[in-house]
Amino acid sequence: ACVQVILGLIRPAPDDKKIRPAWNLAHHNIGRLAILSSWATVYMGVYIAHGSPTYQLSYAAWLTPICIVMGLIVIADIVLTVLREQAARKQQAYDAEAPSAEPVKAEPMGPSDSGSIIDPKTQI
Repeated sequence: ACVQVILGLIRPAPDDKKIRPAWNLAHHNIGRLAILSSWATVYMGVYIAHGSPTYQLSYAAWLTPICIVMGLIVIADIVLTVLREQAARKQQAYDAEAPSAEPVKAEPMGPSDSGSIIDPKTQI
């Protein structure tokens, strides 16, 4: 978690095409590593707590729900990443196909009108 703070201090500008992708990759993966480390800490704590001879419990009783939740989080991360990439590709395709939006000028109506946008409040 301390590395994330340091990365935040040296974060490149969002429009930096050379360094920003590598920084994003490091930022995301170090964040995932911090989450996995916290899960390992939970496992070690449970292992130490269950090491007592007076309190023996099957590891499957606590390991199974934790693995299921962690697996669901990983699956959700993968699905959301894929959906985000697909949405970005669709947006790029839409932007490439869309005609450029140019302002439309009004046709001149008389000698006093020079082809500017018509204001409905001034027209009678």
